[in-house]
Amino acid sequence: MSGEEAKLKLKIEQAEAAVARAQKDYEEAEPGSSKDSCLQLLLAEKASLLAKEKALEQVREKDLLQQRAAAGSSENMVDMRQQLVRIEAATLNTFHHMFAPSISDLSQRSKLAKRICTTTYNVDDRPAGQLWCMVLGRYLQDDMVKASHIYKRDWPAQIAALLKLGVDTAANLFSAQKKIESAFDKFRLIIVPNNLSDYTVSLSLLDLFAWGVRRCHHSAKSHNWFCGVQLHILDPSLGSEMINNTILNASGAAVKFADIDGTALQFVTETRPAKRAFAWHAEEALHFGKAVGWPAASLLTVPPSAWSSETCDSSIRDRYFHDLLELQAASVSDQDEGLHD
Repeated sequence: MSGEEAKLKLKIEQAEAAVARAQKDYEEAEPGSSKDSCLQLLLAEKASLLAKEKALEQVREKDLLQQRAAAGSSENMVDMRQQLVRIEAATLNTFHHMFAPSISDLSQRSKLAKRICTTTYNVDDRPAGQLWCMVLGRYLQDDMVKASHIYKRDWPAQIAALLKLGVDTAANLFSAQKKIESAFDKFRLIIVPNNLSDYTVSLSLLDLFAWGVRRCHHSAKSHNWFCGVQLHILDPSLGSEMINNTILNASGAAVKFADIDGTALQFVTETRPAKRAFAWHAEEALHFGKAVGWPAASLLTVPPSAWSSETCDSSIRDRYFHDLLELQAASVSDQDEGLHD
């Protein structure tokens, strides 16, 4: 066991004791403001514990990679992209449940997610065999669209509970073209809630020609831009990639990821995903992007308004990410000191 791992284990033990104390204080507190304060402290302590557990998993993964490198593993020969994928896997694996769902369970849950998106985010009179892509703002063939969990299914259930977010509900789902969904899933792009103004009504000329004036008039109340939520590319290599050679822009050229950078999500129904789900994903992605050196990750932030929900306590986010960054900064400092020994 490395010294860094031993230090984190001690911090985790201390955090577990703090959670136990906070839990006891909450249970013994009288109803009212005192109990509310105890609850806030309990939630913050739980978030702090999860941050330390995440840091420990990352340290273990880093130590393993260093051991392989010292042994002259062929992994030293992989290119930068493969290295990033490995780092990414280490980050995402932190969120896996102790008992991962089986492949059949995952298949069933994916089908459930798509069914929820189909019934919630698509109008009944949509083109046959097509589903709405919220990012491109158009209907695509059913097999080109994937329903994505924003707060991922294998991230800690405790955090989802603290956020009061049902993982397999419409509030935590959005639908997008498969390559876009994959980039979102891998933190190569984020969708950030930017302000308190959620959406305004908007109709495009494409709607008028494709659906007909009468149909557009019928849909005018439900076809909205979610102007408070915008897509931003983090991975600088992603912008030049083509989304699909059959998806064209107004000039007839294939749409690239650079074309959707900075755009807002669009909807054809009145239901919206939860801003706090997008906000949490964005925080995680920005943290990852900084770790692998993507410049955009250091320029973008998730504004406080993203957490403006009566059901979400922003202190959970603050405590979790503050502790995580603090622990990793301490880890880097320890490594630097070791270089001078």
